[in-house]
Amino acid sequence: MDEKKAPLATYLQEIRKRLILSFIAVGVGFVICYGFSDFIFDVLAASLIKMMPAENTLIFRSVAEASFTYMKVGFVTGLMLVSPGMGATTTCII
Repeated sequence: MDEKKAPLATYLQEIRKRLILSFIAVGVGFVICYGFSDFIFDVLAASLIKMMPAENTLIFRSVAEASFTYMKVGFVTGLMLVSPGMGATTTCII
């Protein structure tokens, strides 16, 4: 009976270790990309701004909206930055 519990326990410990490393990698990717989120947002919005009439501009309706937009851009680009490493991590688990 103990022989069957040991592999499951080691498997679960390995999953836990890899998930923690993945969350740390996402956090580091977010911090790095949040520093560049203003530039990334400008790149993403450039094609929209080109298509808009000259008298129109992009606006944020509140201070919180601007902050959350830059946080979302930082998080998504950070996730994209570390996704190859996370894919390799999850493939090793399976």
